[in-house]
Amino acid sequence: MQRTTAHRYLTSLSGAGFLERNEDGSYALGPLLARVGTIALDSRRVLDVADSFLRRLTSDVHETTVLSLWGGLGPVVAHVVEDMERPVHIQVRVGTPLPGDSAQGKVFLAFLQDRATLDRATAHLPAEMTGQLAKELERIRSSGLSVNTNVARGLRTIAAPVFDRRGRINAAMGVVGTTSSIPDDLDSGMTKALEQAARDLSRQLGWQGDAGAL
Repeated sequence: MQRTTAHRYLTSLSGAGFLERNEDGSYALGPLLARVGTIALDSRRVLDVADSFLRRLTSDVHETTVLSLWGGLGPVVAHVVEDMERPVHIQVRVGTPLPGDSAQGKVFLAFLQDRATLDRATAHLPAEMTGQLAKELERIRSSGLSVNTNVARGLRTIAAPVFDRRGRINAAMGVVGTTSSIPDDLDSGMTKALEQAARDLSRQLGWQGDAGAL
């Protein structure tokens, strides 16, 4: 590679925050790489510890439970626990990208602190939908829960945020079932069980927030 090309790449990477230039002209890892690395480690940790919390929740509500991580433009299903005691249950594939208007998608949009990420995720929405979404996200921030029946006919999902030690949303935990088996009441026993599981997992990750915030 020519020196001019290498210099151009290094300058671009430095400008983006992936590298930073030292006084002697050498380069070191930049703040953005450190942040990305921290996010990756946090994501890995939540997957390491989430299984027992999802299994307890599945046992309590007798429905499929899922954990999703943010995938850049929307959540991606990272872990699933099905209720094997029931002859019929909902299957969700790990790796499935979820739309922004899913219950877990709206939970992420409600609690994401990075404005640039939020803008990218909602850039495709028409103006009238953006206004409606803003009101719904405010309700989700207030209740700590999202309910959705629009992704697949006959199915309903409720979701809650999982926070990390910095108080940032790390994952979204959800319960997936039919519209007849999952109530849309935010005060139901099922939503309370979901809230408790999400809160307990957040505590395990080092979250020290107010108990009323979930």
